[in-house]
This record gives sequence, structure tokens and C-alpha cells, in this order.
Amino acid sequence: MRKLKIFFLAAIVIGFASLTTGCKKTYTTNVTTADSVYSSGWLEITTSYVASDSAYEATITNSAITQAIVSDGIVLPYLGYISSTNDTVGELASEDGVYTLFTVGSLQVISPYGDLTYANSGYFFRYVIVPGSVLSTNNLTKQEAKSLSYTEITKLTSGSKTSSATSITQ
Repeated sequence: MRKLKIFFLAAIVIGFASLTTGCKKTYTTNVTTADSVYSSGWLEITTSYVASDSAYEATITNSAITQAIVSDGIVLPYLGYISSTNDTVGELASEDGVYTLFTVGSLQVISPYGDLTYANSGYFFRYVIVPGSVLSTNNLTKQEAKSLSYTEITKLTSGSKTSSATSITQ
């Protein structure tokens, strides 16, 4: 009988040991998200006259403008104004002769025709950062994307999120 008790005791100890060390489950969760499109809100920018360029300029910094965006993506600039029916009307900034240059971390707004400061022009400014992968998913070239209105680009890139990493340098 004593051997039987030792046998059961040994079986119980071995059973507990195998539960704590031998049987182990590993859960791995891989979350993959598509590249995000960033859209600023409508901004009141202040442009300063730069005599060496003979233009009004402002620099907007945003950490979402990465090397990948500079290489393969695009930053699309838009001007907006309040219509007589109190709607915000947006159009491509290039339609008003406003140019933009983007480098890693910043967007430079250049207006050779006048001050874009809201008090002087009545314009708001907005930009959309579109990764190259989003362009290719939508079968768009950079040149084609440059001709899209704000409404068109946001329809194509639904699920965009607003960037919080924005600052404007006067």
C-alpha cells in the first residue's frame, strides 16, 4: 500500500510539473495597418516677405513628412475661403500661384503674388500628406494626385487621420 501511495504522489508531482513547464502556449498578435494619410485642419498662416525671393513665405513643420514621403509620397497644398453661404471652399493652392516645397519634417509655402496671412488675404491653408503606398494602391501618380481637389483626394484616401504634429514658423 505504501508503494501505491508513493506512486500516486509521484504521479501528482510529475503532473503538476508538466503543467507548469511542459505545456506552454504562446500568443503572437501581429497588427498590420496601412500607411496613413495625414490631413491638417484649416490653418491661418502668416507669411512674411522674403526680399531675396521676392515672395511671401511660411514654413510648416510636421514630423509626418518623412524621408519615405519625400521619396515616394506627396504633400498636397490647398487654399480655402469662406463663401457667402458660410461654407469653406477649398481649391488647390497652385491654382492661385502658391508653391510648396517639402523636405523631411517641413513644408515651405511660397506666394509670389501676395501675403497669405488670413487678415490680408482671407485664405486658410490646409495640406494633405499622402504616402507612396497609398498613391500606388489608388493607381495614382504624383502628377495625377497634384490635380485632385481636396474632396477628391479625401474620397480616394478614406480613413485619413489628422496629424497632431504641426507647427508653423513665421
